Amino acid sequence: MKQIIIIGGLLMFPILAQAQVGVGTASPAPSAAVDIVSTARGLLIPRMTQAQRVAIASPATGLLVFQIDINQGFFFFDGTAWNKLAVVGSSNSSTSNETLIYTADGF
Repeated sequence: MKQIIIIGGLLMFPILAQAQVGVGTASPAPSAAVDIVSTARGLLIPRMTQAQRVAIASPATGLLVFQIDINQGFFFFDGTAWNKLAVVGSSNSSTSNETLIYTADGF
C-alpha cells in the first residue's frame, strides 16, 4: 500500500509542479500562465460570427474573440457586456460600446 501511495505521488508531481506553459520558450515568465515567444508567427484568437459569440454560455470576464461577420473586429467580455476594441481615429470606431486603444503617440 505504501508503494502505491509513493508511486501515485511521483506520478502527480509533474502535474503539480507545472505553473506556466511556454510556447517557443523553455523558461516562461513567472507571472504568465502562458508565455508565447516567436519572431516569425503570431497568436491567432478564436474567430466566430456574431451569433456564435453571443451564444457563448456564461462567458468569462476578459474572454477575447475575433468576430468575422457584421462589425468585424476583436470583442472582449467585461463581465457584463461584450465590447469591441477600436483604434482611435479608425473608420470603425463610432459605436458607443467600444473600448478605445491608444498608441504610444496618443493617436
